[in-house]
Amino acid sequence: MKEYVKAYEKMTLVNAFIMLIVGIIMVLFPFKMMSLLITIISCFLVADGVYHLIHYAFLDAHLRPYSSDLLIGVFSIILGLVMGIDPMHIMMVLPLVFAIWIVMKALVKIQVSFMLVGTLEVKWAFLFLEAVVEILFAGIMILHPLSSLLSVTMIIGILLIIMAIIEIIETRLVIKRLTQTNGWGS
Repeated sequence: MKEYVKAYEKMTLVNAFIMLIVGIIMVLFPFKMMSLLITIISCFLVADGVYHLIHYAFLDAHLRPYSSDLLIGVFSIILGLVMGIDPMHIMMVLPLVFAIWIVMKALVKIQVSFMLVGTLEVKWAFLFLEAVVEILFAGIMILHPLSSLLSVTMIIGILLIIMAIIEIIETRLVIKRLTQTNGWGS
């Protein structure tokens, strides 16, 4: 069991340090990190598209008319190439897509809040206010897409740093407690 605990400690600390490094990079270089992420996603899309085309090529002839592998393969490759060729435009479009999604969800909340007005529920006002705040947030994302995306990247980086520090402290405390309880020594 001692070997298992030591292996767990090493694995957890390595993972925490990786999270810490990635978080620091996300905070210090959010633009480069987003560009790298989009490039990685574009590579995966191209690889997935090639996989689907190969799968389609080796299908039995009678199954090909029912397969969507050709369409998915071509679409994935095109999307991956577009993302890889021009990650800057993708970074500009991403916040707009999220903003539209947020507005659509907020409009549904407003509709639901109006349906609740006549009931004894007082939660309609909170739901309405929440939807208005979401629409304002989406408006900021639409007006400043790149800075919104970079801000979110930095926030995720800060959260990764905090999680890594907590993970390191927690692991050290657990190992220390197990060592004391079982008399293993260091």
